Amino acid sequence: MTGGEYEVFTSRQGFEGGMVDFTNHIHNRYVLSFEPHRPHPGLHQIRVLLKDAPAGVTVLSRTSYWAVANQAGAD
Repeated sequence: MTGGEYEVFTSRQGFEGGMVDFTNHIHNRYVLSFEPHRPHPGLHQIRVLLKDAPAGVTVLSRTSYWAVANQAGAD
């Protein structure tokens, strides 16, 4: 639910190759965020799309988030 990734390595060579991929991968990202204004409490589904995305671009994002009710006095 966090949008994170994981890998399983079965050998040292696989681990080293995965780390090379990771270091190349991490420098080619943008981090976007949003804060919903007065969301209804509960689970919310979200979908992220790129308009006119270049070939080979992959979007990694959460598919949902949980909102809590406003506490007394908070706005």
